[in-house]
Amino acid sequence: MVSDRADIESMMITLLQRDARMSLTDLSERLGVTRVTASKVLRSLLERGVLGGLL
Repeated sequence: MVSDRADIESMMITLLQRDARMSLTDLSERLGVTRVTASKVLRSLLERGVLGGLL
């Protein structure tokens, strides 16, 4: 389980680099967080433009 927000973001980016089509459910399970948390982190990364080249 990943506990720190920065760690969650970093791991999410790594997972999406490997498979940009990974479902939110799969992301949350691999990160050890709820779907709601994974969704909020993903939305934040998208809004900040961090994932612009991936998706």
